Amino acid sequence: MNIAVTGSIGSGKSVVARELGVRLAALYCDADQLCRELLEKDAPGWQQFVLRWQDRYLDADGNIDRTALRLKIFADDGMRRQLENILHPLVRGRLQELMGQSRRRGKHLVAEIPLLFETGWQHQFDRVVTVYAEPEVCIRRVMARDGVSSRQARQALDAQMNIEKKVNKADYVVDNSETMEKTLLQVEALSRDLKGWRHQG
Repeated sequence: MNIAVTGSIGSGKSVVARELGVRLAALYCDADQLCRELLEKDAPGWQQFVLRWQDRYLDADGNIDRTALRLKIFADDGMRRQLENILHPLVRGRLQELMGQSRRRGKHLVAEIPLLFETGWQHQFDRVVTVYAEPEVCIRRVMARDGVSSRQARQALDAQMNIEKKVNKADYVVDNSETMEKTLLQVEALSRDLKGWRHQG
């Protein structure tokens, strides 16, 4: 079974996806991590990035200055979309490879994909989990994690689909607004349900 985990920036998708992957003994994929790898020096995403922006966001060693880039795409929707147009086809190709691996090995695949609905990739998955947290909670978490201002964190949140829409489109919802203990109880219940769904199928 291919399972996608999505949600807003700062909602806690990574914790839920990793914990779910452990409970299902699944292959695990983090789309954001794939993007980071694709932007490593000389990787396919880096090569296309340099063709588009030359050395504008490169440091002295030719690596992408990720802090400068993150601040830029927070503030510039046009550049963010151009970067997504470079990375998303590459990430999608890797996802398809992993789906093939999981099928051959008889394992679940749990894929953490922040922009699942924005890209229209939800139809490639058997089940979709949305991780929910109140927008103000997400903003505080992003500020603490990334060292950005409230305005920058809100810009990043606003660039994504409204969380209520993601909730409405999901097969399952995990509420990560409160304690980690409550979140993990939901993940445990979800893993049991998914195991049962596979058995029924």
